[in-house]
Amino acid sequence: MDDQTLSSYDSNAKEFAERYENCSGGISEWFDVAFPKRCRVLDAGAGSGRDLALLLAGGWEAFGVEPSSGLIEESLRCHPELRGRLSQDSLPALSTISDQSFDGILCSAVLMHIPEEELFDSIFSLRRILKPGGRLLVSLPIAPDGTPTSGRDSTGRIFNGLSAGKIEWLLSRCGFRKIGIGQSDDALGRTERRWVTLLFSLEGTNGSRSIDRIE
Repeated sequence: MDDQTLSSYDSNAKEFAERYENCSGGISEWFDVAFPKRCRVLDAGAGSGRDLALLLAGGWEAFGVEPSSGLIEESLRCHPELRGRLSQDSLPALSTISDQSFDGILCSAVLMHIPEEELFDSIFSLRRILKPGGRLLVSLPIAPDGTPTSGRDSTGRIFNGLSAGKIEWLLSRCGFRKIGIGQSDDALGRTERRWVTLLFSLEGTNGSRSIDRIE
């Protein structure tokens, strides 16, 4: 995440958190498909803590990292149960997370903010902390015609134009296999935005079963 994007989240943390907390549906509808119950899942870019709290309440051993100190503060205000499970860290390094320490990773509306030159390092970090056979769940913003979102928005956040095809290509070079994909309307009701969700498995163990999901 570049400095201007991080500054936008810090400066507008309360507004972003309230917006995210008031939405319904979204990527959480994939959790049962993506992650076996009781496994360890990392929310890499936890935002308001909404998805992390849903994972925890749903029976997963869930933890989160978030680069914005402002959003961490709002997350703990909205979800006190996340105290001790949410810390400050970010891609590309995820330096506080041990190797192969998670069975699943959630990257919801995160990779879209990573500068292009840091994407490979970010993917290597995701592979490093994920156990072989583990799952990676990713969402990316697109326009109604399928065009990836790019440029800066009115708050200064950068969108790198990452497409579903490109992230699949990058992840496949690092040992990931796509096992699910779907599109959905924006959970905040924005007509100018849709989302593509992709589910990947990290190859390396037997029993990585394909779960194709097309919406």
